Amino acid sequence: QDKAANQRDSAAAVIVVNSDVDDLFVMSGSEPGGNIEDEMESLSLPPSVLVTGADGEDIIRQVKEAGDVEDGDGSILFVRVSLLPQEVSMTASDKLMKIETTKFWPVIQASSEALQIYSKGGWGVHGMQRNQNAAMEWQLYLMKH
Repeated sequence: QDKAANQRDSAAAVIVVNSDVDDLFVMSGSEPGGNIEDEMESLSLPPSVLVTGADGEDIIRQVKEAGDVEDGDGSILFVRVSLLPQEVSMTASDKLMKIETTKFWPVIQASSEALQIYSKGGWGVHGMQRNQNAAMEWQLYLMKH
């Protein structure tokens, strides 16, 4: 969120390059239940996308090759970001979910009541909403797949 805030006045969108060559993580904004000013500020930020360090280096190289620019100063990059459903084959056996095939990790499944995140290393997180004393809360479970 900080990187997008730093570019608020100068960019229509932000590409964040992870320092790790192959790793990605979930970028998130202000904490749920935080103050309304923080939530309203996050709505005014440019959209952002996280790419791996390897993909980021490739993007930077292409920007430099496209024009006579140094370190991307003065260059403009036009990109299109699309959210596509993952192609994942999963089976259930002995109360475990087994991921048969996938090209990309993590595998994420979501509904309005639950969220499952499966990691490449064989573990995951299952979150469920529950109504506790008239307040909606999340219950989290670590799981093996």
